[in-house]
Amino acid sequence: MSARVVEPDILDGFEAETLELPPDRDGPVVATLVRRRIGAERAVLYVHGYNDYFFQVEMADRWNAAGFDFYALDLRRYGRSLRPGQRLAFIRNLHDYFQEIDAAVERIRERDGHRQLILSGHSTGGLTCALYAHHRGDRGTLTGLLLNTPFFSFQGTRLQKLLLRHLVPRIGRIDPRWVVQKDGGPLYLWSLHRGFGKGGEWEFDLTWKTAGGLPLLAGWIGAVHAGHEEVRAGLDVPCPVFVITSARSGGGGAWNPSYLDSDVVLDVRTIRARSWGLGRDVTQRVLPGALHDVILSAKPVRDQAYAKMLEWAIAICS
Repeated sequence: MSARVVEPDILDGFEAETLELPPDRDGPVVATLVRRRIGAERAVLYVHGYNDYFFQVEMADRWNAAGFDFYALDLRRYGRSLRPGQRLAFIRNLHDYFQEIDAAVERIRERDGHRQLILSGHSTGGLTCALYAHHRGDRGTLTGLLLNTPFFSFQGTRLQKLLLRHLVPRIGRIDPRWVVQKDGGPLYLWSLHRGFGKGGEWEFDLTWKTAGGLPLLAGWIGAVHAGHEEVRAGLDVPCPVFVITSARSGGGGAWNPSYLDSDVVLDVRTIRARSWGLGRDVTQRVLPGALHDVILSAKPVRDQAYAKMLEWAIAICS
């Protein structure tokens, strides 16, 4: 596995490094490691969720101010790592992402010399990071695991969940690109992007974090279901774990106030219940008014989120 040179990133003040990865079953792939360093001995590595990429400059600001070098991954077929002809975000096995996380961890710990490293993930990235910490944790490379609303269960009615857990993964083994749902709808993105005038505070590339959501493909659902089953069976993450979620789930088929103060993507009660089975040292925090991506919530809410996350991170690194 080779790496290209570190170059200026698309975000001012950041650097980016393309990580060359072995081809997977769907062709050649790369990942991108973004960083902003302050010369600290401790670091955090952030992994984004589905229909996402790293754009949150404020996240790096907060971690840098707390005394951490900041790193983020754009996983294969996402954001900076998307290449012409590729299906945005498609994956057949979440464990495939271990390759780019391994590469990032090696660079952060060995090349850049950080003694302590916190792995942080949001939503599907949180699920992937939990699996990674379980399977790779015995290497002693992770100081802590921080999860922002990890995707531990499908949302929906009982019938929808049964179909997603049992029927769709079987279809996915035959036809991984079969479209289960064409469009997730724009309402969640309306709550985030300021351009829609619904109260969102953020700006990001709508070709990399799409307003209508991404089609859900049977192969991707099968990959996520397999990850869910690992979590359901219980993991053994050896390092301390911190999980933060909104206090409640909301949403609906039409725009309503819950889109601005709740998790409209996942069932937070199931996430909290399954989080206790991640390891022997699990801390959970519940944040009223938070969105699905807690750090994209309204400023008073995310101020509380960062305070809770950083207090925990500093404590385990002391």
